[in-house]
Amino acid sequence: MGCAASYERIDAAAEQLYSAMLSGGSMPDIGLEPDVETFLGLESNQALVTYHNKIAKDLQARAPEYVNNALRLFGGLTNIPNAVGLASLLIYMVLNIAASMTKGQNDVKNIVRSIFADEKVSEIGNLMETFTDRFLMYANSSDEVLKVTKTYEDRLHHQLNRVKNSMLKDGHVNNRAVKHWMNGAALHVGMLIYMAKQETVHKTAASLAIITYQGELDEILQKYKAYKPSTLSCGDCLWGPKRRKRLVIQACDATISRCTDKEAGWTLSLQRRIEGACDSYIFTKYTDIMFARSEQIKKMKEFFSNTYKNLDKLIKEKGIFKLRSLVF
Repeated sequence: MGCAASYERIDAAAEQLYSAMLSGGSMPDIGLEPDVETFLGLESNQALVTYHNKIAKDLQARAPEYVNNALRLFGGLTNIPNAVGLASLLIYMVLNIAASMTKGQNDVKNIVRSIFADEKVSEIGNLMETFTDRFLMYANSSDEVLKVTKTYEDRLHHQLNRVKNSMLKDGHVNNRAVKHWMNGAALHVGMLIYMAKQETVHKTAASLAIITYQGELDEILQKYKAYKPSTLSCGDCLWGPKRRKRLVIQACDATISRCTDKEAGWTLSLQRRIEGACDSYIFTKYTDIMFARSEQIKKMKEFFSNTYKNLDKLIKEKGIFKLRSLVF
């Protein structure tokens, strides 16, 4: 038997499911990492200084040990030039590692590893980790850093095309793949902007990359939107212990469903207001609601539009990071 519910009832059921998923923290993570957004945007140097001072303040008496750990990781550099944009993001990663070392934590994980942990895109993660090491190795030589950035920019671009084609052509789309591509694309734009700071010829490449990624993001999101309903399921009823006179038996409560989002790994119970034959319609409407209200999707699109709008400012922006400058 097909779905006999009205559009109004389907809409209400989808709203109920969305509210339950949202309040239960079950929204899939597809977005740009907040730290990537911060350090690839304007005023990244100030954000870096603020973060550094906060670490030192939180560590209190162990702050000098943190600074010494950071100095070792930076090869003894105390003043790091051009510490804006991509460079500020890489410095931020190293400061996190230095703070973890100071706290005696052995399971040090930087932002690159956390973003690109999935096996299918581990090549992007490995590439970015190696790039970070090489970048910091030559941080005191702008010519060498530029050479390193050019080399890894080309490799990252190649890997991003692989991930994109895997989603759009091969159908291997899910929340993790979308997130990996988005963060990788943001890092690639950051590389091109860094290169444009040294050689103005790269400004055109940065501009074209942003426009290209805007279009590809729309295609990827449409592909993911079509896939998303298939990740949802709701049982016909909720099984559980019920007392029948003096006996406790397992019974099915048809007024309650257990709904699952396999991407988010969450299962929740909610009151069923509509027959199970309508689930596919509810899941499609739920996906429409999720996409229309998603802050992550909004910020993903804004990253490219804001970066394009502020491209000249981002290229001209300068800043030195002074490791020994501790302000409490």
